[in-house]
Amino acid sequence: ELQAGLEKLSEIPPNTVAGKLAQAELATFQQNYQGLTGKSTPASQSHPAIQAAQQYATQADKIIQSPPSTVETWKTAAALWQTAITQLEQVPANSPSAAEAKTLRVNYINNLQQIQAKQTLEQNAKQTLSQVREQAQRLMEKRDKPPTPALLTELQTVIGELQAIPPGTTAYDEAQRLLVQVEQQFRDMQAGVKLQSQSQG
Repeated sequence: ELQAGLEKLSEIPPNTVAGKLAQAELATFQQNYQGLTGKSTPASQSHPAIQAAQQYATQADKIIQSPPSTVETWKTAAALWQTAITQLEQVPANSPSAAEAKTLRVNYINNLQQIQAKQTLEQNAKQTLSQVREQAQRLMEKRDKPPTPALLTELQTVIGELQAIPPGTTAYDEAQRLLVQVEQQFRDMQAGVKLQSQSQG
């Protein structure tokens, strides 16, 4: 029973939360199993390429543990996942570890795709902020100018672009700070337009 439990634990992908917990339990169980039988466990007999792949996967997981992450960090994580996948592809089809390698490969490819999507998201967020920052600062310099429809439209556009920068990116906090300022300017100018129309009426 202990051996069957060990096999089940070793099958859980190590990059998931459940996998991390399982790895900790696995280490304890392995010691107990060896103590009882004097034998090493099946989990320790994985193909060397699988062991190497799991090490790369652990590294990839570690470097993104403190979000938000930069484009460079996502790139490094993606490269590590790709290396882990390449390692798994070295397990021969006739190896006893072939099924394990195949399962891990599916999980690792999924993780790589998620990392690449987050890298693109971060890249786009940074580019958007860079463009909108200049526009927002230019608009804020016009705070004391008479409010015009064109100016209000431009402020609305900037507000929309800042709101579109997603949380979890390095650009998000600065985008939120700018958003507060631009929204306040927009409200002030809207109020100015109302006062103008009332005085003209």
